[in-house]
Amino acid sequence: GQIIRQRNFYCFPGPDDFVIGVVSKHPRGFAFVAPEDPSLEDIFLNRREASSLMNGDRVKVAVRTRRDGRSAGKLIKIEERGQKQIVGVLIKEGKHFFVIPHGAKIREEQVNRLFIASKSQSGAKEGDVVVAKIVSYPGREMLGKGQITNILGKSGDPGIDTDIIIHKHDLPNEFPP
Repeated sequence: GQIIRQRNFYCFPGPDDFVIGVVSKHPRGFAFVAPEDPSLEDIFLNRREASSLMNGDRVKVAVRTRRDGRSAGKLIKIEERGQKQIVGVLIKEGKHFFVIPHGAKIREEQVNRLFIASKSQSGAKEGDVVVAKIVSYPGREMLGKGQITNILGKSGDPGIDTDIIIHKHDLPNEFPP
């Protein structure tokens, strides 16, 4: 079993102390977990608890009530990753390359970026819209790492928006005759 900390003491959690839900990460690094049980309110995860998470991850959290009466959580386990790939623009900062998710707001760029090693660029150039497979997910003090699997083109190319939507939502792009 697991032991959880409640203020200044440790205890064995009861079944009602855990909630499973889906993560929605904020650009500032904290997140909310939307419980699978619709009768429960969203659970806040501070930056530290949310640092290894991405939007759409299905997680198990231990729940406690804050002084203001709202629910806060401690990450217990990532049950399932919500994203296997990211569609975005390849950028270069200094000597390093990153994929910034398509549609990310400026404040989200730092939180959701994916590091791309030079050997993982697969011929992509700065400014290309790409699909990057997530090779390793973010951790408390590190970015996630990716490998480019597909170069869709340049932003503004004809048909690029359709390709972005197809890859972002993992839709089939070929249909039988």
